[in-house]
Amino acid sequence: MTRLAVSSCPGDTQAGNAICAAPNLSSHATIQTLQTTGESSNLVALTATSGPATFLNADLAVTNQMSSTTGACLGPDFAYVKDNARDAGGIPSNLGGQPFWESPDLFVVPTGTPVDVNATPPETVITPGGTFDVFVRVNNDYGCNQVTGTKTLVYFADPAALSAQWIPVTGGTYVGDAASPGGETVVAGTRSLIGPLTFTAPTSGIGDGHKCLLAAILANGEPAVANTFDAPNSNQVAQRNVQFSQCTYPLTNLQTADGSVTITLTAAPPEVTPSLTANPNLAFTFDDGDGSWFAVWNAQTGNGTAFAVTNAAGKTTVRLGTNSVTLNPVTLHPNESRNAVGTLGLPGGVTATLSVQATMTGPSGTFTVSNGASCTQTGFSGPG
Repeated sequence: MTRLAVSSCPGDTQAGNAICAAPNLSSHATIQTLQTTGESSNLVALTATSGPATFLNADLAVTNQMSSTTGACLGPDFAYVKDNARDAGGIPSNLGGQPFWESPDLFVVPTGTPVDVNATPPETVITPGGTFDVFVRVNNDYGCNQVTGTKTLVYFADPAALSAQWIPVTGGTYVGDAASPGGETVVAGTRSLIGPLTFTAPTSGIGDGHKCLLAAILANGEPAVANTFDAPNSNQVAQRNVQFSQCTYPLTNLQTADGSVTITLTAAPPEVTPSLTANPNLAFTFDDGDGSWFAVWNAQTGNGTAFAVTNAAGKTTVRLGTNSVTLNPVTLHPNESRNAVGTLGLPGGVTATLSVQATMTGPSGTFTVSNGASCTQTGFSGPG
């Protein structure tokens, strides 16, 4: 399979990348058939699997072309879910040591959040008692024909005890979504979403809060998986780790180089004005064993007015004095993870949302990752 990406913006390789100033690509444009290069090739294009151009954003278009030595398909049509961004359906999916627990095809979002078929899953923190939607993206990259009746079995499990089912999202059965209850049809050379599949997060039995979302898929002509917990050894099973917490958001660098992290803290609605001395007391506390983040933010202009920063017992706390503060960049090393824990001290009856957004950039802009999380709370109104 040859995947051709065309962009009018340098460095634009993902749907979430920044968009350049006009002119952008036109959605009416067509991408012509790939031409033969100067290198010899015995491959013949399969026109049935050469998908149309997909526009991931206003700058970026992607199209695929499948070829074989005969010009015909080499195997049966099948749908699969990815365990990592480079997973092409092979088994096992982690031969190069890739993390199989970060599937790009599993989405968990607050109920009602729209999800595009070409989107990148956000790092959603699951709030106990909250209502969320699950989407499962299925791929039909290599078939000559459409795959029909694609359904999914979804559940949460404890990653330390994968043999035990924990929270069934689809009632322990393979299901379609409301729009296609009989299963999704996935056209050759494309991918489709199954969802939303709505569930309410539990308020007990959460343990340390670290759980994994697992999904298995089943399509017409495709056998059911024997082990729905084994993502690396089945192209029909995917896993994505999630965090259950009242207001905990993990900041993790899964890249191979240091990341420069810019963090923005926001309080809403606008009429809830944070205070440095009384309620509303809205703050985030970050793991900071070496005190490096405290040193950066303590020297930042606005400390003491727009926000206040303190450090104790390996933790750095940033308390808001205004509704939105962007903190100076700090460093997150490869494979390093630091938790951000939000606290909301509110007057009785007052409801507020505290959000953290983090954007991590690699050396010389080699990568950019942006995610965030929010938590909402209402101040307790007790007697007297």
